[in-house]
Amino acid sequence: IRKVLLWHPRLRTLSLVGNSLGGLYARAAAAELHHDDACDHLQRQVLLTTGCPHLGVRRFTYLPLPSFLTMSVIPQFVAGRTAQELLLLDAGTDEMALPLLVTMSRPDLIHGRALCSFRHRRIYANLVGDFMVPFGTAAIETEGWGAGVGDGRQAGRFTARGDATFRDARVCAGEA
Repeated sequence: IRKVLLWHPRLRTLSLVGNSLGGLYARAAAAELHHDDACDHLQRQVLLTTGCPHLGVRRFTYLPLPSFLTMSVIPQFVAGRTAQELLLLDAGTDEMALPLLVTMSRPDLIHGRALCSFRHRRIYANLVGDFMVPFGTAAIETEGWGAGVGDGRQAGRFTARGDATFRDARVCAGEA
């Protein structure tokens, strides 16, 4: 983004879009640029994520994983540091240190403040049946959500809320 600004100094707005892990990258970029003098003039317009594991995957896999898989060194051999971060295993040794995705989910810290600086914020999550990124983590919903296989039982309660918008009328009517 900084290089683009060097090539196009008249740019005035910033919108970030990320799918899946790209949504975490978009949020990290927003935090990185939040107090950057070179980007202060940019109006933050839209930050949009689709199917993004905002809260990691340790509690939010489609089927519950046994703890020996999520709490061991096996994930880091398969996917390195990214796996550690998605499984919330990356906390420091300091007792106050938190995993990166826990820090990113807190509205009072830099990632939350950066998110709030955008005029429009949209999170798209599949309410039922997302094998890769279940609803709870994609929608930043912790209360009662866990393994995606159980999402269907929660769908009716969630659709009754007045603070969310739904695109699939069949799901809202309990038919899907």
